Amino acid sequence: MSDEVEIARFRTGEPVEDCASVLDAAGIRYRLASDSSIFDYSSIGAERTHSCMIMVSSADLIRARTVLLEHARRDVAMGLPEDCHLLDWSDQDLLAVVQTPGEWCAHDVASAESILQKRRIDPLISRFVDPKSSVASSEEELKHVSWTIFALGFIAATFGGLLGILIGLIYSESSGSSEGKPKKYTYDERSRKIAAVLALYGMIMLIVWFVLLIKPWRYV
Repeated sequence: MSDEVEIARFRTGEPVEDCASVLDAAGIRYRLASDSSIFDYSSIGAERTHSCMIMVSSADLIRARTVLLEHARRDVAMGLPEDCHLLDWSDQDLLAVVQTPGEWCAHDVASAESILQKRRIDPLISRFVDPKSSVASSEEELKHVSWTIFALGFIAATFGGLLGILIGLIYSESSGSSEGKPKKYTYDERSRKIAAVLALYGMIMLIVWFVLLIKPWRYV
């Protein structure tokens, strides 16, 4: 399969067989892989030092994760083990698991949902999002700078105006992120790149005009 994505990783054979049977029942093609240089299929069912990964096509990623989560929910409905590592987690940590199901194994997501429900907290419904589509949609939500503004900025920068530099810096670096959080830009990538070029062009022209006006060679 081309363009594969890791859907699950295990160190023991029983979960591998369980996961594979769920995918088989759903008609989803997969491939077994290992982080070892040589993968021994006979090791399935026994403890081992290397991990076994289950790979699926990126086109089947969302469907495979959804199928595995539904299966995990049925298992969790029969009761969580007393030593479940999520039982001591805070409500916020459990909500984080539910809100980002693609970053956790299906059983952890189902367990987090169950624990939150027992604490009378609505966990909402875990939804998987295609990473490619989420990047595209987030980029579409960003603002677009019109060509008119950039034209005015380049004109101002050409004549040594600080306005061009200011426009470039504002549109290339503007963000709505608060301190301590990842930077989230306000404007789309195309606008930021053009604005960065505008700011650099403005600085160069400012130096050029400064040299032309001062004429430092007169003092040599």
